[in-house]
Amino acid sequence: MKLEAVNIKGKEYVTVNERIKAFRQNFAGWSLETEIVELTDERCVMKAVIKDDKGDIKATGTAYELANSTYINKTSYVENCETSAWGRALGNLGIGVDTSIVSAEEVQNAVNNQGVPFLEVDKKINQKQVKTVNGILSIYPQETRQTTLRLALAKYGVTNLEDLNEGQYGKFLPELVDSANSILPAHLDNLIANFATTANVDTETAQQMIEQGAKVSLADITVSTYPPFYKVYKQMYKDLGNE
Repeated sequence: MKLEAVNIKGKEYVTVNERIKAFRQNFAGWSLETEIVELTDERCVMKAVIKDDKGDIKATGTAYELANSTYINKTSYVENCETSAWGRALGNLGIGVDTSIVSAEEVQNAVNNQGVPFLEVDKKINQKQVKTVNGILSIYPQETRQTTLRLALAKYGVTNLEDLNEGQYGKFLPELVDSANSILPAHLDNLIANFATTANVDTETAQQMIEQGAKVSLADITVSTYPPFYKVYKQMYKDLGNE
């Protein structure tokens, strides 16, 4: 479908609002949802998910914004991040990609960021970010965590997590989240099985017990909501007599 575009430095890019209008007009019953992967006073990482009328995922898109990287981001870095994630997901669905999958907003943000002295993309990530990554890695079987991390880091030319800089982290984290989301269902099944064995109940009863104790449906758990859930699960498992 051909959509209106804007010219930025000699090339045409479709705006996110054009993509959204086309989506609403041509995909009745489908949904565009946003998940916050990470949100701090310094940065925001979001993932947008497009589902069809049956609830099946058809496309995703991730975005990363630093607070204070531009004048607008001082007050709106979260909103800009969500807009970029929407644009990416809609582009991956095939909407407005005649000239580029990148939206006009993404390009303009990149242009605005050029030469901004306080955009510290070369600054090494901090310990809070390291903790976030390690939390995501906890979803993987213990014997594969280090291999998973090593392969993910190799793409950025580093061997240690602490050597990632802010610019690399903005791409690394969404990729790791996507990978972790793909194995999350199997990981949750293992938690249920372990709980069932220890509690001496069937898996269906174990799942009901876990969901009641954690006050959440396991089907709704994502990588970003996993840490608080797992904290509750560990306590419940410990209460069964396990350390």
